Amino acid sequence: MTDDGISSRQIAKELRNVVRQRFTYKRRRSARQLAKSLRVSEATMRRVIQDDLHLHASHVTIQPNIQDDHKQRRKSFAYWVRKSLRKKDHGLILFIDEKYFGMDGIYNRQNDRVYASSCQEADPHGGIHRLSKFPKRIMAWLDACKEGLTTPIIFKPGETLTHKNYIDIVLPRALAEGQRLLGEVFIYQQDNAIPHTHKDSLT
Repeated sequence: MTDDGISSRQIAKELRNVVRQRFTYKRRRSARQLAKSLRVSEATMRRVIQDDLHLHASHVTIQPNIQDDHKQRRKSFAYWVRKSLRKKDHGLILFIDEKYFGMDGIYNRQNDRVYASSCQEADPHGGIHRLSKFPKRIMAWLDACKEGLTTPIIFKPGETLTHKNYIDIVLPRALAEGQRLLGEVFIYQQDNAIPHTHKDSLT
């Protein structure tokens, strides 16, 4: 019993009800901030959320914002491929794509860990990953098909893909690499990036 005559069991019940109401109103919450606002420990809050309410934290998943008309166009294209291309033609498709690579290196904020007895010990072993305010990026272009990968094109730092260098650099390389891997006749599959669909690129 507490000083005001309320049993600990009743307090726990009231806490569960309050937490349940908070999560019913808004699912996306911080358990730490919720514990602070209700003046309970973080361990108590975790126990109420996981053991009593049987709730578990889920990471937010990022998905492309595809509208219904986009889905319909993709279905139409898939039907066209199945109807128009023969099975042996599937192996003649040359897929292309471009990708930016940052000069500051790659790290995974969620999964990268450095095990040490203190932060001071972890820092020299990769505990700190420094990023530039305006990091430099390099674009790389690559094709892929069933016979393998083409020779990549590495652009200069800061250089991006425009319709001009797409016509002058990428298309001649794609033609040569496609003929080397797939022969004289092949299908060149590109996406709807602006340099690919520019009027000069399509002529």
